Amino acid sequence: MQLLRDVRAFQEAILREDGRPDTVVLASKLAAVGYKLTIRTALGGGSGRSCFHNLHHEFLLVSGDPEFGVPQEKEYLIDPYFRDQFHIPQPTPAYEELMRLLPAEYVGTSARLVPLVQLLCEEMGAAFEARAMTCPPWRQAKAMLSKWLPTKVRDVGVSSPRASDSWNDMLSAGVSPTTPLDQYHPRLHSTGCSPSGHSASFATWWNKPAAASKGEADNSVSAASSPGSSIKLERSTSLLSRNLASKAMADQAAKAQQAAKPTLAAQLQAANLERFLSDEHPPIRRVKMVGLKAGLLVS
Repeated sequence: MQLLRDVRAFQEAILREDGRPDTVVLASKLAAVGYKLTIRTALGGGSGRSCFHNLHHEFLLVSGDPEFGVPQEKEYLIDPYFRDQFHIPQPTPAYEELMRLLPAEYVGTSARLVPLVQLLCEEMGAAFEARAMTCPPWRQAKAMLSKWLPTKVRDVGVSSPRASDSWNDMLSAGVSPTTPLDQYHPRLHSTGCSPSGHSASFATWWNKPAAASKGEADNSVSAASSPGSSIKLERSTSLLSRNLASKAMADQAAKAQQAAKPTLAAQLQAANLERFLSDEHPPIRRVKMVGLKAGLLVS
């Protein structure tokens, strides 16, 4: 399935950048290669005990698109945190093995999701029972299914920059929020990923030549590289020179001030010593301390 392969390829890239999966970043990357999707949030909550059976969660919905191998009449759920929803304290060895075999993400229809969640909840209940623990109500199948089949939802559509393949348009769509695009190719190639089997848009994105260096990429940014933009980005050499000159002058002044401090302190110390030695009878002041008799102290 092309959608599953694309999700896993982007998940590997996100994990290498951020160290953890991210639903919104994944949505932006999938939209950048042409998928039609929505970020759906199960709002959960309720009055009384109903709040235990209506849970809050966030996942993606992908609309049907034959180009990506998704039938027109179907809608697919994508949850990069699917396995994490079933982790429990003190799992049995059998349940640990089940978690090891379960994929980290879920990509499929709601009809396929329901029996899978019911099976996992049965195994979860057995693990709680084996540990002489009570299975909480929010861990039962009905409550767990409310994460992906909620009664109250909030949907946010994700736009697709499909009409343009320029690097700048894809960057603005969120293809690479933290890592330069030219680093994607070696990273994905190093993991053995390839564009074969992926969608046509993903293959186009993969095979796009990257800039040789950051300087070249910066120099190439102009109105021509982004057809929808009327703003041309240019380097401001004069402003940069002024900033550098100002910083250099400030550094020199700070160094001169630091160098003058020990010299001034030495001069004051020498003057005080000379004045003290020149006095034939040093000034005497009387000091009285608590609990002691008054005494004389030579200053």
